[in-house]
Amino acid sequence: MISRSFKTAALVAAILGTIGAAHATPLPPGTGPVAIDIADLPAGTFLANASGTVNGGGFTGTARTAVYRETATNFLDVIYQFTDLSGSSIVSISGSNFDNFVTNVFQSATLANPGIFIPGTIGADVAQRSTDGNVVEFIFTSAGSTSQLLPGTTSFALQVRTNATNFTSGFMGVLGSGAGSQVSFQPTAVPEPGTYAMMLAGLGLMGFVGARRKNTKQ
Repeated sequence: MISRSFKTAALVAAILGTIGAAHATPLPPGTGPVAIDIADLPAGTFLANASGTVNGGGFTGTARTAVYRETATNFLDVIYQFTDLSGSSIVSISGSNFDNFVTNVFQSATLANPGIFIPGTIGADVAQRSTDGNVVEFIFTSAGSTSQLLPGTTSFALQVRTNATNFTSGFMGVLGSGAGSQVSFQPTAVPEPGTYAMMLAGLGLMGFVGARRKNTKQ
């Protein structure tokens, strides 16, 4: 017989799970296009950021990107933003190398801890993820409509929440009448203990061979 306290705990867990998922748009491989939830992004610790001018062969703008670690989960989020300064409107903003990770997407006009990001004026219409899971793309032209991310406007902060705990350098793509990119960040897996063991064994073998060669020469 299930105790009343167990039932209560289960009910509370279910409610919390529903609340936690209320502002998440899951994006497994092959998903899209789907509408993106708008939510206030949780506070976290910024680990790295980058920004720069992107010349896309028909447009010019400022790209901002950062990675931060969520306080509650220790997982990493990658955030993208673009300000269109001149030329044509922007079709999409994307990030890559998410293929081995769970991704959920959000967007918000402002951030709790903005860092390099500025208030956004235009949200993405939909998001999608490539079949292999590699590319996550935020699209500003749903159903073939005209993009609203025009010169003089700034996108919302576009967040990809992952289950990764480590990251490396990557790229942020911006697509309009042409295409451009900005150095960004991507999640990366931690080597398994077995991998570390093989690396150490390899280093030990190299040291042993080197020592034998030295002794042979002597």
